[in-house]
Amino acid sequence: ARVERPGRRAANGPDLRDLDLAELNRTEFAPPGAQGRAHASGRRWLSRALYSASASACALARHAAPPVRLLPIAFPMTGPTLYRRLLGYVRPYWWTFGISVLGMVAVAAGDLLMAWLVIPVVQNFQSPDPERSRWLPLVVVAVFALRGIGSYVSEYGMAYTGHRVVFDLRRRLIDKLLALPTPFYDQTAAGVVQSKVTFDAHQLASAASGTITTAVRSSLTIAASFGWLMWLNWRLTLLTFVVLPVVGVTIRYFSRRLRRIARDIQSRTGGMTHVLEELIGGHRIVRIFGGESYERERAGRAANALRVAMTKQSAASAASSPLTQGLAAVAVGLIIWAALEQSQDGRLDLPTFTSYVVALITLLERLKALSGINASIQRGLAAAESIFGLIDREDEPDHGTVALDGARGEFRYERVSLRYSGTDRDALADVSLAIAPGETVALVGASGSGKTSLVNLIPRFYEPSSGRLFVDGHDITTLTLASLRLLWAEPTAFA
Repeated sequence: ARVERPGRRAANGPDLRDLDLAELNRTEFAPPGAQGRAHASGRRWLSRALYSASASACALARHAAPPVRLLPIAFPMTGPTLYRRLLGYVRPYWWTFGISVLGMVAVAAGDLLMAWLVIPVVQNFQSPDPERSRWLPLVVVAVFALRGIGSYVSEYGMAYTGHRVVFDLRRRLIDKLLALPTPFYDQTAAGVVQSKVTFDAHQLASAASGTITTAVRSSLTIAASFGWLMWLNWRLTLLTFVVLPVVGVTIRYFSRRLRRIARDIQSRTGGMTHVLEELIGGHRIVRIFGGESYERERAGRAANALRVAMTKQSAASAASSPLTQGLAAVAVGLIIWAALEQSQDGRLDLPTFTSYVVALITLLERLKALSGINASIQRGLAAAESIFGLIDREDEPDHGTVALDGARGEFRYERVSLRYSGTDRDALADVSLAIAPGETVALVGASGSGKTSLVNLIPRFYEPSSGRLFVDGHDITTLTLASLRLLWAEPTAFA
């Protein structure tokens, strides 16, 4: 963190090694060889080169490329559309998914059997039967064993299928990132793109493994319990239809709200990642210019925005479950009241009433579990919406049909102009240039004057707004991108 050159001292100033960074920016000293001149401030002398480079980069970003922005979802996808697309990724693993569903059916059957077993148990208390007393405990153990096996198969099978689906989606995302055009990366924050591959995919994996298992298993148990309740006493069960429309409207409202908040969380997570990426990648510039306070405030704002969105999600999720359970409790209260009235008239005996209550409690518990996972399901759907939004973007167009076997190195620009998307001025204006094979040409000019833009037209990272560019006599629009980019050389170290 200090200048490591022994014996070097700033003229008319302190030894640089004896100063910390904050003090170094405040110290006044003159450049070597400037004896007798007015002292320049340490920031002006020490940071001139860095400031010039930083200002040049900012100018280039302003004039040569549009500003980095967050990546919005082009249009919100509906739930059925997302489900159909996700099922397309599930199809290769249909056998695992099918086994998982069988496990869920086993769990639902176990819950139904437990409600049915209440009848012979209560009857055995009313009129003891030695034969029934022998086989009832064995049946109870067998039912619990069935539920345990079904639970293991369903959870493991769904987790396997979900992780495979997310793995395939991540591969699709990587393929898409390698095929997107360069302007996409100019206009989109890298942290936002990284967040889609990491955070959004993780949200989808969480929903696909545990949440979907709970949703399907609870739905099957609710259907089985409801059917059993209808079989035992359909008149009592019809009372639930008084509350069901209200429950449906409540769930629909909170589902939409949770989906909107989940989208907001994804956007703000991407923004937070983008801020951290710039803070970490530019830590030298931040420290040289004393920008710690600015970056601290900027990162704090991003973190607080994410906190506010997550708090809203917690509030909506916390309100959804009690409301749904409260409405269900109203239906249960009406049913029990009507059942007690029927029992007084002798139309409902004790074993049937006990089995009915057990099935009703089971249904209520599954409904409670189903309402509790709504937030997780909406997070998963919002993540899928975000991922598919990126996958659906158009690839870089490649309409060339001519492949260069070897290049002689002749380049000819004919009145070429270039204006980047989102800017109001040309990066290049009416440029004509001819470079012969073997000729060395130096592009000299101020930062932001279009030197890099001129070179980036050769591999077709950008398309000219007007004019034509020829390579070895071929219009570059007729050349394939693969052969054209073999001419490009840029050193980059990959780990």
